[in-house]
Amino acid sequence: MSEAGKRSWWRPTRADALRAIDLLAYAGGLLLVVGLALRLGPRDRWGSAWAVPFYATPLGVQVAGGALCSIWASLRRRPRACLAWGLFAWAMTGWLLASHWRWEPRSSAPADLSVAYWNIARPRAERRERVAASVAKLDADLLFLAEVNPLRKHHEASFVDTVEPRLLGYRRLVASPRIGLWIGARVGAEIELVASRREYLQVAWGLDLDLRWRGRPWRALVVDFDSSPSTTRRRALEPLRAWVSRQRVPWLVIGDFNTPLESVCFDAWRAEGRHAFERAGRGYMASWPLYPAPVLSIDHAFTAGLTPLRVDLLSDLISDHRALRLELALSPPKAP
Repeated sequence: MSEAGKRSWWRPTRADALRAIDLLAYAGGLLLVVGLALRLGPRDRWGSAWAVPFYATPLGVQVAGGALCSIWASLRRRPRACLAWGLFAWAMTGWLLASHWRWEPRSSAPADLSVAYWNIARPRAERRERVAASVAKLDADLLFLAEVNPLRKHHEASFVDTVEPRLLGYRRLVASPRIGLWIGARVGAEIELVASRREYLQVAWGLDLDLRWRGRPWRALVVDFDSSPSTTRRRALEPLRAWVSRQRVPWLVIGDFNTPLESVCFDAWRAEGRHAFERAGRGYMASWPLYPAPVLSIDHAFTAGLTPLRVDLLSDLISDHRALRLELALSPPKAP
């Protein structure tokens, strides 16, 4: 190869760069179209292979992707494509606002119990002061914290040794290092743990808690699903539904499902009005990733016999997950 040929190989021209960006734009546009077709049709019903593009194109990504394609088409002087992608982005924006935002007035009824779940994303030991302060700000009677321990490669002390001593006003009910869960109750909250055991849900772990509030029994199952997008969520939902069918007292299922709310797996529970944020939340329901912007609603709470009065998703930069906080009534709420 001549010297000139070598230089041209290692130094692509502006036209080559534009063609490469065009290819990326075409590939991204195709992914958006496939994702939209799945969202309008089977969603993740067909299993792992088709679940990946469905999970990869939530409505927030559809909005941003459509806007970027429209801008690129405008820069390339393709008015029809610019208009088409612009209309696409606006349509997705409307869908996002209608399905992922809640505008209803908040209930003012008094709550019996406040609960918070937060995946704190394996914080490093040197951040223990900030982690403890952020957890305390949740101001919940009962705390469910997930991914509490640092990664093993860091060889650092555990959450129990570093952060728990700084959670003044809380007492540990149970900690499960194997699945990275820590559950604590506010001192004086009249919450008693009768028993706990791990539940294996095929592609998820759960911690089954037999609880009492002022002597009244209720159950909580804290779950952590496999995060791989190719994993079939139905394998975990079947034993989870079996657990629900066995309950004879009020129950709460809460955790990181790593599954968007639009999944077919949640259709039955949503139809029964069991999703806490859909019933009593206000604002934007996407919970991950916090940065650059939440686009997926994967941290959920489902209830029966417990009435959600107020549900919030709270943000703090110590984790890429938003914290889920619920105020619950163990009986039908009385009018304020």
